[in-house]
Amino acid sequence: MLSGPETVNKYSLAQKRLLVRSTAQFISALTQNTLDKDSAVSMACRLTGLPVLIAYDEGFNNQARSDGFDLINAGEIPEALQLLKSVTGKKELQLLIEL
Repeated sequence: MLSGPETVNKYSLAQKRLLVRSTAQFISALTQNTLDKDSAVSMACRLTGLPVLIAYDEGFNNQARSDGFDLINAGEIPEALQLLKSVTGKKELQLLIEL
């Protein structure tokens, strides 16, 4: 029998996004929309074990992680901003979009 995280790891990227969105909608309904959308998404990602950016990167995520991906998901935005000073080109653009 598979555990929750093992099952989620087998999902496609689209299924993972759907899981985060539907979980966030459920949280919003459960809290009677007292939470803002970003807070509901953040809670959904913590519950599912998925990165926060998965809810926002549809349309430009090509499965490649930027150098700041883990920093952003850990909430270490100042560190990601510092990293921005050392990257150029496509990597810089991807990090800017993620921020």
